[in-house]
Amino acid sequence: MSEKPEIQLELTNYELAIEDDKMVTSLQQKKENNEHQEVNVQENLKSSELKKENNNVAPMRNFYVISFGYIFFTLTDSGLRMIVLLELYDRHFNALQISIMFTLYEFFGVIINLTGGIIQNRQ
Repeated sequence: MSEKPEIQLELTNYELAIEDDKMVTSLQQKKENNEHQEVNVQENLKSSELKKENNNVAPMRNFYVISFGYIFFTLTDSGLRMIVLLELYDRHFNALQISIMFTLYEFFGVIINLTGGIIQNRQ
């Protein structure tokens, strides 16, 4: 790798503009008659594109993992509920009894989550 030379400038006579879309850095010198002399500096496109790609890959990977987890959980949870529902129906429970069982299951799930949240909040 070659070393990049460092450039030091006095900021009083220069404006620095960075355009991310074009990957161009322009340096404009202010003159007394408001004319601008522009110097364009091309960045190393391969390394900057690689940095952009690496910055975008990690959040998207996390998004896909979390989304897949939620979808997988929804499918397995729904499948288990259907298996329980069909098993209770095979054991000759009527619809009202099954709905009361599911309602109690959900109600006590809420109670357990609230209790866990209160205990965690106290610590």
